[in-house]
Amino acid sequence: MQSPLPVRDGVNATRLRLPGEGPWDTAMDYMMHRWGHIDPQGIEDRFDAGEIVGEGGAPLSRSTPLQDHTFIWYYRTLPPETRIPVELDILHQDEHLLVVDKPHFLPTTPGGTYIQESALVRLRNQLDLPDLIPMHRLDRMTAGVLLLSTNPDTRGKYQVLFEKRQVQKDYE
Repeated sequence: MQSPLPVRDGVNATRLRLPGEGPWDTAMDYMMHRWGHIDPQGIEDRFDAGEIVGEGGAPLSRSTPLQDHTFIWYYRTLPPETRIPVELDILHQDEHLLVVDKPHFLPTTPGGTYIQESALVRLRNQLDLPDLIPMHRLDRMTAGVLLLSTNPDTRGKYQVLFEKRQVQKDYE
């Protein structure tokens, strides 16, 4: 399911599935139940600013009933990160693919304490390619050639090659 919110600062909006029922009257009540102990004011501020949206990109208010949406999207507040002192070398770029040499210690995708300091987010920001998606992963500790799709229209053709194991990876 595609997010109605665009990529911001190289990072996709977070998707949350709302329960179909429960003791919560509103979507905000449910979010406060899940994350209110972390940043209740931030949650209220996002609702007030129209930064939490439902299907079709409709902004939710504090009073939007829980049952109005199955999924909602919002941007997380990201903590500051220490820059990992390594660089990505671009080996090839065309209208369909980006090929880079990923160094050791840089995660391929955002996760855990590494969001901005991931190959994907760095490249999205550096090259202004919000639709960039890795075609495979290399572990954080693994260096090597990383293939990324730049074009959503042709991405599926490349993904099928990996799915059918028609692409071979060699580890040295």
